[in-house]
Amino acid sequence: MFKRIEKESFYYGFPVVLMTTKDTTSDKDNITVISSTWTLGRTIVVGLGLANKGFLNLIVGKEATFNIADANIWEKIEQIAKTTGNENIPDYKKKRDIPTAQINLN
Repeated sequence: MFKRIEKESFYYGFPVVLMTTKDTTSDKDNITVISSTWTLGRTIVVGLGLANKGFLNLIVGKEATFNIADANIWEKIEQIAKTTGNENIPDYKKKRDIPTAQINLN
């Protein structure tokens, strides 16, 4: 279902947005869990780390789909939130033992 919302600002009620980007190398979709977003007029502001795979995909591909996650899928979101699609894992993530993963969300 798609519904256009025209508001000055919009609080989602829970903090998780899923950003899907296309990895141009593998042609696979990459889902990035984002907990830092807000809207200003017709603009969405998204907080992403510079080493984040979704951010790296945006530099090359420039397209993303944003979905406000339903609270019923929180367990699946927790599965992907602790992983990265980036094969070049930054040192700070290596120290936190964040695995590279491909997870089936079905």
